[in-house]
Amino acid sequence: MLIHGWDVAIATGQDPTLDPELCLAAIAVIGKYPPSFWGTGRFFAPRIDTTSTDPQLRLLAHSGRDPNLRV
Repeated sequence: MLIHGWDVAIATGQDPTLDPELCLAAIAVIGKYPPSFWGTGRFFAPRIDTTSTDPQLRLLAHSGRDPNLRV
């Protein structure tokens, strides 16, 4: 839901800033998904490599979102 909230904020022109602690919690959960879960034909987009230490940027990259996206 956190990532979907970011998607909706971007699509509607709202502030897409996510709570850093919630981002870390989400990373802890989705980080356990096996590599086969990500990518073509799956619910999630392929992961994007990042070296960022920012929790929001890491979460977005981990879920295949482009943090620079603006509609």
